[in-house]
Amino acid sequence: MKARIDRQALLDRPKPPRCWFILDEAVLRCPVGGPEVMCDQLASLIKRGTQSHVTIQVLPFTAGEHPERGGSLTLFTIPGEPLVAYDESSQSGTIIEDQETVARRRENYDLLRAMALSPRDSEAMIQAVMEDWTPCQPPRT
Repeated sequence: MKARIDRQALLDRPKPPRCWFILDEAVLRCPVGGPEVMCDQLASLIKRGTQSHVTIQVLPFTAGEHPERGGSLTLFTIPGEPLVAYDESSQSGTIIEDQETVARRRENYDLLRAMALSPRDSEAMIQAVMEDWTPCQPPRT
């Protein structure tokens, strides 16, 4: 948990990394911590999504089956370095450096980007879900 919070601090650095997040709709709807916590988390997503270096897309339930279902994938792009993938679960994480495997994971990621809602539609969905968590009010953007 602490590592995940520490990673968020990277987004507030003077020269933050360019980040593109694709979130499964389930993360918006699965009750974790109660309505107030959910409202705060969803409001945080909307706020982050307005930052110029952050793009957030939601993969809706209607997208159906996809190759990364049930997992968490991070792709690290560092100029002049080969692409690296990172698989993370609730219990562990694995760095993937084999370029053939990384290329397949990159293709999966590109497919998810195409299947996901646009950033604008994703923000609208997050706001709509916030309204389901009473007494939560979506922030004005």
